[in-house]
Amino acid sequence: MFNKNIKSKIEFGTKAETLKKLIPCVNKSVIDDLVIFSVREWKLKQEEIIKTIQKYFEGKIVVRSSALNEDCLIKSNAGHFTSVLDVDSKDRINIIEAVEKVIFSYGDNDENNQFFIQTFLEDVDISGVIFTRDINTFAPYITINYDDKTGLTDTVTSGKGINTKTFVIFRKKLFNREKDKFNVLYEAILELEKLFENDALDIEFVYKENKVHLLQVRPIVFSSDVKKNIDIDLISGTLDHIYNKIKELNLPHPDLYGDNTVYGVMPDWNPAEMIGIKPRPLSLSLYRELITDNVWAFQRDNYGYKRLRSFPLLVSFAGHPYIDVRVDFNSWIPKKLDDKLSHKLANFYINKLKNNPGSHDKIEFDIVYTCYTFDLENNLQELLENGFGVDEVHKIKESLLYITQDIIGSNGKEGLYKEDLKKIDILEKRRKSLLNSSLSNVNKLYWLVEDCKRYGTLPFAGIARAGFVAILFLDSLVKLEVISVDQRKLFMSSLNTVTKELSNDVKFLKNGKIDRENFLKKYGHLRPGTYDIMLESYSENFEKYFDSSVSNMEGILSKSIPEYFKLSKEQNVKLNNLLQEHNLNISVTDFFSFIKEAIEGREYAKFAFSKSVSEILSLIKKYGKNYNFSSGEMSFVEISTIMKFYSTVAYFNESELLSKEIERNKSFFNFYKYLKLPYLINKPEDVFSFYLDGIEPNYITTNVVEGEITLIDSSTKIEDISGKIVFIENADPGFDWIFSHNIKGLVTMYGGANSHMSIRSAELNIPAVIGCGSVLFEQWNKVKLLNIDCASKRVVVIS
Repeated sequence: MFNKNIKSKIEFGTKAETLKKLIPCVNKSVIDDLVIFSVREWKLKQEEIIKTIQKYFEGKIVVRSSALNEDCLIKSNAGHFTSVLDVDSKDRINIIEAVEKVIFSYGDNDENNQFFIQTFLEDVDISGVIFTRDINTFAPYITINYDDKTGLTDTVTSGKGINTKTFVIFRKKLFNREKDKFNVLYEAILELEKLFENDALDIEFVYKENKVHLLQVRPIVFSSDVKKNIDIDLISGTLDHIYNKIKELNLPHPDLYGDNTVYGVMPDWNPAEMIGIKPRPLSLSLYRELITDNVWAFQRDNYGYKRLRSFPLLVSFAGHPYIDVRVDFNSWIPKKLDDKLSHKLANFYINKLKNNPGSHDKIEFDIVYTCYTFDLENNLQELLENGFGVDEVHKIKESLLYITQDIIGSNGKEGLYKEDLKKIDILEKRRKSLLNSSLSNVNKLYWLVEDCKRYGTLPFAGIARAGFVAILFLDSLVKLEVISVDQRKLFMSSLNTVTKELSNDVKFLKNGKIDRENFLKKYGHLRPGTYDIMLESYSENFEKYFDSSVSNMEGILSKSIPEYFKLSKEQNVKLNNLLQEHNLNISVTDFFSFIKEAIEGREYAKFAFSKSVSEILSLIKKYGKNYNFSSGEMSFVEISTIMKFYSTVAYFNESELLSKEIERNKSFFNFYKYLKLPYLINKPEDVFSFYLDGIEPNYITTNVVEGEITLIDSSTKIEDISGKIVFIENADPGFDWIFSHNIKGLVTMYGGANSHMSIRSAELNIPAVIGCGSVLFEQWNKVKLLNIDCASKRVVVIS
């Protein structure tokens, strides 16, 4: 029997030695019986070892690696070595093959390396990996990456589990919450931390028959860049402040419909996509100034929805931008609906999102009804099933029809979007006039911002609304089988968009039909991150985006399709009848003209207003340069700070003022990276513990990297991956060889925050996006140049 009395701190050994040391000491978990052998012993007395294994174990076993350079304090080598599961202990050949496979994975001739045998656990309730600190920042969060579906033990560590879940909890709130299924894990974690006198552990576990089985315990190995002097009380205080603010904002508001709210990073104007999860102050403030403070609400009001002009759409919780979903949902309610029905509808939308969190990045498709379509009556049936009366549903339908008629134009009246298209042309003229004026840089900047709002982002918001309506109408035609899926694709490919023009002009640039100067005159303002001063525009670094052959763009930009979209006579009649039946008093020709103009106009309007944004960033660079501040330093200055110099005359040292703001905001920005917040906040308590599943990929490290990508498959040459961002489907430890080839970054389709590839990437300080899912994986691996910003949790296609 082992003595359960703990005499001193447990020191880490090999994987097997550490587990053996723990056996007499743990009460909150168990370690299954194990026998340990060295490679030398295996070579000298193989048959004797096989007999020992067969004597101590019945049924299936697992042969686990335990190399001398595995799980040590300076290097984890997570997933670098092989363990073989599901080995028949009665089959001598199976045992030999399994042991030899493990030994072969060591790759060296050190006979002191070990392996060990344990009973193979099957049909487990939960399996997974726990990090007791954030592996990127050392922040005080416990992350549990687990599988409670398959009954297998290696889906998390192998990175092959597509249904794994990730639960994150702030350490200080570990037991200040209702009991959940993880309580027994928390108790085991705290016991292990006391035994090792170390609260940064990587624990592989299995939960079966109400017991926590430890498969591995090792110290988390951090990159040398990671600072460990974190003020947990400051983090706790900040989270408490966010909690209290959300609790306050979650209360009923006299001027808003809906009993409470939800906060998300992807609904509507999608800050996660546009500026990132943790943007720098300039990007965040510029985005708010140009769109989410006021402009967004003016557009909704102008187009027939409820008036929300005094409400900002975006709120920032410690530098994390969130959309206030209640405010957003209010803005989609037609003006014609009375207060009682509006309140009922807002609550329905909010509860629907809470029950379908995976739709938070596509609320206009899955959650709210924002316009009329041919299949709207069908879709509105869900309201009848959720407590709405027939008369109420009719009112909603009619109010949406009224809004849609105004947007597209009806009964000879011009659609609202057409007036917005005219405003975009005014922006171009005013921008040129401003830039050619003798105004100071600050004055130019002020008016560029004001003009961009009035003649850029405001009309763009309207045209974008029309473009969205157009897409929904097209989709409803497909659903009602008026047109086919192929016809829809053909129509979309027939559009003359900015993207298609750029694709053609790149070809002309290649064959000399257009020179660089004229090409950049048209496209030079474009940059991968519209609001990010840190990312160079095409004009600022042409070679970065277009190499000498400039042919690379052809593969990723839309290509012309020679076929012509045309409706048959039968389809024309069917669509015309539909338009009349649904009181959309517009001809088939005018209907498709609307769809074409709205979709093309949306892309053109964004292209046009982004010129102003680019000029704003250029002027900020120039302004900063006057005081010897770099672009990186100016990224910490809020746009309002510079704009106020237009209307404020006072005696102060501008350089000193900017310097203080840069220093202060940089300090906040660096602190905020230690905070982990969910991507959808349903209730205030979510700031302390939350699930990440189905919401975003796992970003490893806080670095930024930019480079060419390469997809590893059977045809990949090893020398082709050096200096590149490598794409592999699974975060499988079998790909560990890639780390010996100086890769720039890593992207995997599947894998969790605690997979081996996550551990290795964090340890080697290699930026990685683990488990991005099939859609993003297929999208990103077809480009040439990619920018990965792990701190902002954002991936940008460069070319």
